[in-house]
Amino acid sequence: MVTRSISLKGSWDRGHVYVRPIQRDLDLNPETAKNEHGEVVEEICNYCFNIFPMNQLREHIYVCPAKRKEDTGTRKEDTTVTFASEESNQHEVINVEEDEIPDTKPQCSEEIPQSDAVSRENTDFDMMYASLIFEDINADQFSDEQVDEDEEKPPAVVTSTGVLDIKDILEELATVNIDNQHISKFNICRSNIWDGVLRGMERKSFSPNKKVSVKFTDDVGLSEGAADLGGPMREFFTLALEKVLSGKLFCGQEHQKFLSYDAKALKQGEYFKAGQLFSMALVHCGIGPRCLSPILFDSMVKGPGEILVPIDSVYDPELQLGLQRLMSVQSVVDANKVIVDEKLQGILELSGTLRVMKSVCDVKEVSSETAHWYVLGRTRASFESFKNGLNCLGLLDALLHNPDSFRQTMCFHSQVLSSDIFEELFTVYRSEELSNRWELENKILAFWRDLLLDIEEKESEITFSDILFFASGLKVVPSRGISLELEFLHDPEKNGQLSNFPKSNTCSCVLYLPVTHSIYVEFKGAFTFAIRNAKGFGNP
Repeated sequence: MVTRSISLKGSWDRGHVYVRPIQRDLDLNPETAKNEHGEVVEEICNYCFNIFPMNQLREHIYVCPAKRKEDTGTRKEDTTVTFASEESNQHEVINVEEDEIPDTKPQCSEEIPQSDAVSRENTDFDMMYASLIFEDINADQFSDEQVDEDEEKPPAVVTSTGVLDIKDILEELATVNIDNQHISKFNICRSNIWDGVLRGMERKSFSPNKKVSVKFTDDVGLSEGAADLGGPMREFFTLALEKVLSGKLFCGQEHQKFLSYDAKALKQGEYFKAGQLFSMALVHCGIGPRCLSPILFDSMVKGPGEILVPIDSVYDPELQLGLQRLMSVQSVVDANKVIVDEKLQGILELSGTLRVMKSVCDVKEVSSETAHWYVLGRTRASFESFKNGLNCLGLLDALLHNPDSFRQTMCFHSQVLSSDIFEELFTVYRSEELSNRWELENKILAFWRDLLLDIEEKESEITFSDILFFASGLKVVPSRGISLELEFLHDPEKNGQLSNFPKSNTCSCVLYLPVTHSIYVEFKGAFTFAIRNAKGFGNP
């Protein structure tokens, strides 16, 4: 308990001043505010002299009988605490209302006698002590009712307890992080797309925050000349993700991808660039890999050391079979025989799990540790590099705070599209009602809907994904959503003839249907031919 005024040098600037008794040198860190037995710090009540844990002292002071008796007859008024300078007559004064935190705007005044400054020390300072120190040490034990409603609270951290819509998260990241005034350019050849990605990211002007501009070239190296208003960028991210996931940086089954370990690629920063590519694809375009193993995803969220790796997640078939046999043995003798038969000694030595096994439990532990090392341990360097790449555009922080929202776009999740759902993605633009063109469009729309039904019933050579890629440059509906348009080719081509094939504008996400076909079979054949033979940007 404070027994006299406190002197502060007059040269100090104005600011918050917190008063606490130096009864005990308290560490305000909640992790270290416990004694050696793990109990909460205890303090003595200076009214009744009983000892209480710090998390109960504040409440006790309000109801302490000894304090009530001492307060009887005491006039309730403002008390002024003076902090006198030892070298000058300038003073910082803090006015303290009873049961309130000190005012944060000190005012200059004349020096007040020491005896007056501490006339209510037994009341105000103990309340301040309990209020200030207790909240810091035991903040995690507070309920919402114990915190004053007017007290300023820190910004809330968004977590997965209330799952946020991935669309809202990505739109917020795009709004905050993307600079639409500057561009990062990529010159891409579809036959060697990963090389184009690396060249673009190594350019001095590259930044993941800048708007992406992509220019594709055909097989003879000529520019397609498309102005990038979104379509080339969407196709670029779609093809780039497919390429990197099927390349040397990842391994495993199609829908259960793990990071590999390639020393040369790691040295050249390719894992880091792959992480950047994933972040850019999600924030700029709204598409994710949709094929990472849940084990890899969970290791990014919780850390590799916290993840249990089942034996069947080992993607090397021979090693998986050997570890499964080792896991199923009934004795240590059988385990040693399996290690020899399956040639496991080398891999156990590399993983650091080879040791003397005295029981079947030891054998199972060795099997589990080896599986964990093979999947997550030996690739730790590439994992950390990839994770650092994900940190651009704020994606990693958003993923860590909202793992459930990102799981479907990072791990495999089958996107089921029906004919009705796919049709609703398009807004149809029609000619004037009852006009000749309008009548013609009615027939073509019927053909279009029949085609969607055939695709749904697996009676077509193309898929919904093929049409979506033809119209927008995307093979799945992105997490940020997409608006597609459906129009009709009433105007003749340069040769004066109407087109027999569909066209598209991937920048504006417009699909144009031909109106020259009088029967459904012709319409379906021409549409299928165009989709299967188009290289990009909807050109048949």
